[in-house]
Amino acid sequence: MSYLLERLSRELGTDAREEANRRHPELRILPDEHVEQLIDAVDYVMDYQGWPKTVDNAERAYRVLEANGELGRIAAQYAPAPAPEGFSPRDDEEEFLQSAPISEVAEYLKAKYPTGQ
Repeated sequence: MSYLLERLSRELGTDAREEANRRHPELRILPDEHVEQLIDAVDYVMDYQGWPKTVDNAERAYRVLEANGELGRIAAQYAPAPAPEGFSPRDDEEEFLQSAPISEVAEYLKAKYPTGQ
């Protein structure tokens, strides 16, 4: 757990990550890498502004990031790439990639990730 989350958890008397998910349900679906980058960004804004590390200031910093489009930039960085035209993803992709013959997996992945994209 990051220092910021630890500090905010102590102030709240509960897990800061759970509280953030309650206040901002959109955070629940984000990958861990995105959440970590977002925590770092909130921490940076508070440092840059000279704000004490409090729950209210973390919320303010989140709103600053939201207002200047930084949240969208961070989210776009982790958005899945669109599938190439004409490609149909498999419903059982994970199982297929682990159990299919290597030649079929190679063919599938070449279709999914054509060179030059």
